[in-house]
Formats: sequence, C-alpha cells, structure tokens
Amino acid sequence: MTLAELVYAAWMVIRFCTVDQKRIQAQRAALEENAGTILLCAICITQKLLREFDQWKNSQWIQIFDVDIKCLNTSEISFLQRVDYKVWMDKDSFISTINSMLGEQELEKDLGFELRRIKDFRRENEQQKQDNQIKSDQINSSQKLEGK
Repeated sequence: MTLAELVYAAWMVIRFCTVDQKRIQAQRAALEENAGTILLCAICITQKLLREFDQWKNSQWIQIFDVDIKCLNTSEISFLQRVDYKVWMDKDSFISTINSMLGEQELEKDLGFELRRIKDFRRENEQQKQDNQIKSDQINSSQKLEGK
C-alpha cells in the first residue's frame, strides 16, 4: 500500500466516522466492534479508486482477513452509502489528512527533504543536458572542420 493510498483510506475512515456525529455517538459501541470492517472497506474502496491495475479483489481480502464475501460486499455498500458515495478526495483534504497523520512539523520536514531531492535532481538533469549539448556542439564543429 502506498503512502497516498494510506492517507486516502484514513480520510475515508474519518469521513465515515464524521458523517453524522449524533448517530455515531449513539452507535459508538457498534463502531468499535466493526472498526476492522470499516478499515477494510476503506482500504478496498481506496485501492479500487486509485489503482487501475494491480488492485486486489474482494476474494483476496476475505482470504487474508477470514471474512465472508457477502459480509464484505454488504459492508462495502453500507460504507459507500454512509459517506453518500462521496469518495473523491480533494487536495486540501489530502494535505489536512496527512498533516493530521504525521503532524505538520514532520510533514514539512519530509516534504522539505523531498523538495530538496527534486530540486537537486532537476539541477543535475539540467547540468547533464548542458554538458550533452556542449559535447554535441563540439562533435558537430569537429565534423564540419574534418569535412572541409
């Protein structure tokens, strides 16, 4: 599971749990009993949304978690109904969720490191392009001189 999929699944669980606060408070015990199923549904739906290829089928999940296929399918439908089928995460929600998961300072540190890596890679790539262009120009110049 990728970091993006983990963040997405966490966001889906948060959405599921915050749809109707009053109803959730009344059903807290039921939610605690079904926390594993809720998380499994969030992961299944996340992978179906984010993976075009290499997504796991429900039949694979039931073997791992020893869950009845009808139960998982019904739970998945209930999950989607509970979140009103609103499963697409916007950029702000993604950032907010990952901030909650990692803490803003940790995220800034990690992103800062990644951004520095990207900048270094781009700088090296640009330098390589320039070096290649210089070599190409030198070869062209020597070929022209040899041709005269």
